[in-house]
Amino acid sequence: MSYITYPKYCSQQGFTLIEIAVGLVIIGLVVSSFITPISSLSDTARRSTVDNMLDDIHDAMIGFAINNSGRLPCPATTSSNGLENWTGSACAQEHGFVPAASLGLQGRYGENNLINDPWGNPYRYSFSETSAYQICTQDACPNAASVLSSGIAAVLVSTGTDGIAGSASADQLENTDGDNRFVRQIFREGTNAFDDHIRWISPNTLTLYLTR
Repeated sequence: MSYITYPKYCSQQGFTLIEIAVGLVIIGLVVSSFITPISSLSDTARRSTVDNMLDDIHDAMIGFAINNSGRLPCPATTSSNGLENWTGSACAQEHGFVPAASLGLQGRYGENNLINDPWGNPYRYSFSETSAYQICTQDACPNAASVLSSGIAAVLVSTGTDGIAGSASADQLENTDGDNRFVRQIFREGTNAFDDHIRWISPNTLTLYLTR
């Protein structure tokens, strides 16, 4: 007696919607755990790049002064094509931008041929022929204890991640309001954030380099 055998079929059950949802949540958590440290490292690298660039700009300005009888370059404007705005006898304005073209600097150039920081904001530069600037620990330099240095001839500023438009911190606004006071503070985040980078040149520093 013969029997007919039939092939056996395996039934395979797929994932349920709940299992898929749980899997997506787990994947999302894993990915986000990597993104946050990478973003933090990226910001740290940008801040380091800015500090190095400010050092380069500082040194280039000292070199310019050595080759121009002690005269520091004038600030560039949005219409000077990255060159110092020099009338032949004086600076056309006190506050502006780093004259990177006049200094021969290499870097990331943006609109109006101005050299930019890693966040796409032009490096700002102020020059006082009377060395009238103050560097303070908070806006308005309210007392003597808040003054870090005075009699400053030139100030370099990177406005950091938020630039000018996003700045709500009074300390940051002090660095772009066009007066003779500037603020240097430690990096901080939050509603009273401070991420500006600042470097300055005092007459004493300039004299030291010129007399070498």
